[in-house]
Amino acid sequence: MNLDFFFKIARDRRVRAAFTLMLYILATMGIYFIACHFIHRPFTDLELLYSALVGCVAYLPRFIARQRAANKKNP
Repeated sequence: MNLDFFFKIARDRRVRAAFTLMLYILATMGIYFIACHFIHRPFTDLELLYSALVGCVAYLPRFIARQRAANKKNP
């Protein structure tokens, strides 16, 4: 399998949006994990779910801006 297949997948707008959302969620999980470590609090399922929610909410402005740009482009 060559890399052209992966580059074709990466050009798809939905796949890029999914990867970007995943990066937002992983970044917030990392921040919460580090914060819980420094305040000597266990990183439980509640913090995991909360960080995923915050990551999704942080991605919303980017998603809304992309949808508005697409709607202006195709009336």
